[in-house]
Amino acid sequence: MQSTNECYEILYVALGYDYLLMAAHSAATAKKNNPGIFCTVVTNIHFDNAAVKPQSFFDRVILIDKDSKYNRTVKTNVYEFAKAKRCLFLDCDTEVRGSLDPIFRCLDRFDMAMKLDLIHLARPRRIYDVAPGIPGELFSVWNSGVIFFSTNDRVKKLFNNWSRIFLEEGRKSDQPALARAVYETPDLKLLTLNPLWNTFPSDIKLLGRGLEDSIIWHYRHPYLWPQVAPALYRMHHYYSGAITNPSEAAHNVIKDAAKRYKFLSSTFYRLIVGHAYLKSYQPSIIKMFAKVGNLFKVNI
Repeated sequence: MQSTNECYEILYVALGYDYLLMAAHSAATAKKNNPGIFCTVVTNIHFDNAAVKPQSFFDRVILIDKDSKYNRTVKTNVYEFAKAKRCLFLDCDTEVRGSLDPIFRCLDRFDMAMKLDLIHLARPRRIYDVAPGIPGELFSVWNSGVIFFSTNDRVKKLFNNWSRIFLEEGRKSDQPALARAVYETPDLKLLTLNPLWNTFPSDIKLLGRGLEDSIIWHYRHPYLWPQVAPALYRMHHYYSGAITNPSEAAHNVIKDAAKRYKFLSSTFYRLIVGHAYLKSYQPSIIKMFAKVGNLFKVNI
């Protein structure tokens, strides 16, 4: 891989302690499979990166004083934090299972690469217009959780449009605004990715060898994919001791996270949720466990 300090960078927006843990795990998997890659986290959790033991997986930490509810506002402006020539924005709930080099190399010819959101295409959430006379359900929508991009004027324009439209629309989801931003940036050279590069649980059946083929695994919820929970629990042990001047509320958030990931990591929970004979009962089982100590609440 090339010198990523100059060329390749992964950016995470991790507002809230749980998302910091997920971002750290994602960065760890990225570094394991892409040696030397540069990882940046934008977060509102104050911690001493040098004090993380045995190691931190972030090369750059950008602290912002914003409430966690503004995470999508920060996300749509993530271009402002980019340092490298070729970047990858990743949602925190991801694992990088292979080399990212092929798509980074495609940024020689393209400005940006994203995957079509097939779930959104199948079940449009709300009616909106991409442009006058062009209904959103008839227009492509891209998933905004995995975005490869170059740092150039066309991409900067796309992100500026995305941020502006997202604020104007006032929606919870940022993807309708992204679709409109693509429409309003016609000179953008966009490459559409297949599910290898942004694999949702619903995409596994589309891959020849299933999850084994996935390069970026977008697991979505740790309680639905408890295999990731031990890694998140391990990240909790790494980062909890490095939090600087935590308030009483922050102490409670950290304590709740420890309880949650310890339970999700347990052999008991993983066997119950993953048992083949109980698959059809999984939603009911998860709801039952969720009532016990609010175990699946993610602090954002």
